[in-house]
Amino acid sequence: MMLTEILSQITFFAATIYFIIGILIHFGLTKKYGRTDNKPKTTVLVAARNEEKYLPACLNSLGKQTYPPDLLQIIVLNDRSTDNTRQIVLDYKERFPSFELVDIDDDQSGLKGKMNALSQGMDYAEGEIILITDADCRVPDTWVSEMVTYFTDRVGLVGSLTVIDQPGKKFNLFDRIQTLDWFFLQAVAAGTAGINLPVSVLGNNFGFKKSVYDKIGGFGSIGFSLTEDMALLNTIVKRTEYHIVYPLKRGSMIQSMPLNHFRDFFQQRRRWLYGGMKAPVWGWVLMSASFIAHLLIVVNLISLNFTIPVVSGLVLTTGMDLSLLWRLKLKSGLAKLTRYFIPFEIFYFLYTIILAISVFIPGRIYWKERSFKKTG
Repeated sequence: MMLTEILSQITFFAATIYFIIGILIHFGLTKKYGRTDNKPKTTVLVAARNEEKYLPACLNSLGKQTYPPDLLQIIVLNDRSTDNTRQIVLDYKERFPSFELVDIDDDQSGLKGKMNALSQGMDYAEGEIILITDADCRVPDTWVSEMVTYFTDRVGLVGSLTVIDQPGKKFNLFDRIQTLDWFFLQAVAAGTAGINLPVSVLGNNFGFKKSVYDKIGGFGSIGFSLTEDMALLNTIVKRTEYHIVYPLKRGSMIQSMPLNHFRDFFQQRRRWLYGGMKAPVWGWVLMSASFIAHLLIVVNLISLNFTIPVVSGLVLTTGMDLSLLWRLKLKSGLAKLTRYFIPFEIFYFLYTIILAISVFIPGRIYWKERSFKKTG
């Protein structure tokens, strides 16, 4: 058998495995979660470092929550900002009694970055439920009210949907591609949670029970990670019997800012990738299947190998990508973005391969004007 024929068969096999995994993810996306009417004391933590440009919009949205004010605590963690971030928080604190400011002046327990800020913020958290969002995000009025309803007795962590949006800015192609990329990643996160094999959560829209956090020993027990959200999720799965749920409801859907440059996008995805390096076995199977299927398609196309198995593999792979994106676009009300699927898919094929290769390239991860060693 010729080398091209062998490659064709391997490509079709890899695409088939990827397609089967995609079917399982689709099944998980149909999961219906139980809800509760309880209204526990809830704390929102917002880590902020030099966020004067976006922080006011974030705080405005948090100040409009429909949740009972006497049951809501909003803590902004000023992580050694050198701009006007601290003063902005103080101004809002005068307007909203539920707002608090905590200054993060050093690193503790071997933690750094956002993980360090959140860990110190937990020392001031009074709520039974802890919700996390970022300073460049805007939450709907119903965000807190919606999120807490999913914390039934056996649920330890809840994730929810994030979309890319920037008021007053006309979206360019790169912005739309980022939106679709977020949709794809969240389809995987929500779908795997739906089949009780959670692999990830987005750190700008999730929450957890404080009692569960205390049970696992907090971030200090977990140890430093560039992706504190995934580290917390994985630890809850390993050390407790609590469930992870990922409902995709517009009442808890938040808006985040797009990144302006590919360099920033690439650094963000590299950071997420290194967090994924400590994923459970199922997570590795998923990442490997996706990477191999997409890589082999590219290799065949570059070598002009258009055999029936290769074309079939291309149809299976791109068809599954499109179907997962479509599910999230319907959930978010942004189905019109379908027209950008082809440029997104080309971008996704290429950047996935480049990201995987970057794992073996020496260097550091840069984020929020800081550099970190490459660690999960």
